[in-house]
Amino acid sequence: MDKNEAKMYEVFEELGITDFKVVEHQALHSIAESDSFDLSIADLNVKNLLVKEKKADKYYLILIDEHKKLDTKHFKEVTGWKKVNFSNDEQLLEVLGLPPLSVTPLSLFNDVDKRVTVVLGKDIV
Repeated sequence: MDKNEAKMYEVFEELGITDFKVVEHQALHSIAESDSFDLSIADLNVKNLLVKEKKADKYYLILIDEHKKLDTKHFKEVTGWKKVNFSNDEQLLEVLGLPPLSVTPLSLFNDVDKRVTVVLGKDIV
């Protein structure tokens, strides 16, 4: 068990979350790939995207319906950003302590500097 997983269980315990199921699987590169592993939970499947403002140390963790595309035009209008940059592997490790292709809201406890703002797509709220 790595430190991220251990921290997740610690947070679950602190919050009194005891009824959960852990499913181990390889890193998945796409929604289509995850569909082939039958990991879906009806109405609970989201795409997690970590984006960074180019000129500042500000990130958004965007959770949208798994089959939707991020409307970057709308996102830029709302944030005032000129360009939406998806975080790279180094940023993902630095900010959320995660390896590539592992974006998850469960890693937000690693953001000790509070650089990440969570955004929920209207289809999942």
